[in-house]
Amino acid sequence: MMVFMRLSVTPSHWPSRRIICTKLGCSRKFRKAIMISRSSCSRRSIEWHSCLSDKSWWDLRLKYQGVAPPVARNETDFDPGAKYHVAGNVPYMRYFLAHILEFQFYRALCQASGYTGPLHRCTFFGSKEAGTKFNKMLEMGQSKPWPDALEVLTGERQIDAGALLEYFAPLKKWLDEQNKGQKVGW
Repeated sequence: MMVFMRLSVTPSHWPSRRIICTKLGCSRKFRKAIMISRSSCSRRSIEWHSCLSDKSWWDLRLKYQGVAPPVARNETDFDPGAKYHVAGNVPYMRYFLAHILEFQFYRALCQASGYTGPLHRCTFFGSKEAGTKFNKMLEMGQSKPWPDALEVLTGERQIDAGALLEYFAPLKKWLDEQNKGQKVGW
């Protein structure tokens, strides 16, 4: 919910939005590395002992994040276990879906407040209409299936990443211009 709160009061200068986006991007890539590591182990698409190895962990981190271990590692190390979610077998999919839902909620609350400009400039701070709509959804608690709660707030019954794409469209356009002709990756 932290990102959602940051989005509801949009900063007035562009660089801070780039910093938020950069932090979110790194976080998503880390989650992807964890999810792939887990699914490889559960599907046994690679040998069981190697899916739990530190080397395979750092191979995924390098591939998806461009991050290498700070010091030499060996097979007696188990860096993924330092992350509670790995050791405790907590699913990371919830974070992936929450990130998409945050932007879908944000767009719906901007619309409820009457805002009509670009999504990345919206603030619904102080909007009674947005607050009422949000409270109506929260009051349902766990009494109804989640698509019903989503529909109360957004008017849609399905998760939609369109709001996330809409929010970051100006940044993507700027990055595309800045990176034109550049090699992407590490």
